[in-house]
Amino acid sequence: SNYRKYYVTVSCNRAADEYNEFGKAAFFGGRVEAYQIGKISNKDINVYDVNSLYPAVMNEAEIGTGKYWKIKSNDNEKMLKFIEKINFGIAYIVYDDDNHIPILAERVNGKLLFQKGIKAGWYSVPEIKYIIESGGEIKIEEIIYAEKEIKVFEFFIRKFYRLRKSLSDFDAFYKTILVSLYGKFAQGREHSIITNNEEDIKGIIESSIKVVTDRVHFKIVNYLSDE
Repeated sequence: SNYRKYYVTVSCNRAADEYNEFGKAAFFGGRVEAYQIGKISNKDINVYDVNSLYPAVMNEAEIGTGKYWKIKSNDNEKMLKFIEKINFGIAYIVYDDDNHIPILAERVNGKLLFQKGIKAGWYSVPEIKYIIESGGEIKIEEIIYAEKEIKVFEFFIRKFYRLRKSLSDFDAFYKTILVSLYGKFAQGREHSIITNNEEDIKGIIESSIKVVTDRVHFKIVNYLSDE
């Protein structure tokens, strides 16, 4: 991609398939909730908005690269102390989320929900640290972490944010560029191609084999039939 070609100034390694699957399990979408529904009167209401939230996170976040390791221990104190030392990583945890406004998300029948109750699964280190800092009791069973933590997006984000601020007529364009990169790195690595032409698919297969991807799925679908 153009991003990798022109804007990656550090060496980045792809995690093994197993670790990547755990990482996807710990990655959730944005949270939008209505904590109170109805008419609010005789109250002052404050509205807060973070300017360029996704780019801001990408600019400051340190992303793991190099080798990845997984540790597992029944010594919860040891695991809690280890979590304090890292910024990027994921862990398999068990946590009783009985907060008035639950902290952790879970996927239920294809939907993202924030419910009270015991949750067990893979979650990110920042989420886990927030729970610990808030006084929550948590059981950590496994941790996956990287050899190095570096800011891989900083150069790209700073360049396009400066362009966005200096060229106001193209504000929407540069905003889209900045936000799209965040989504691109959250994109799944599976690719599906649907075609009804058996001859054309040969060329697609030959070209796709050269692409660095984990899985390429091909399905021939006949929309019209002589039968």
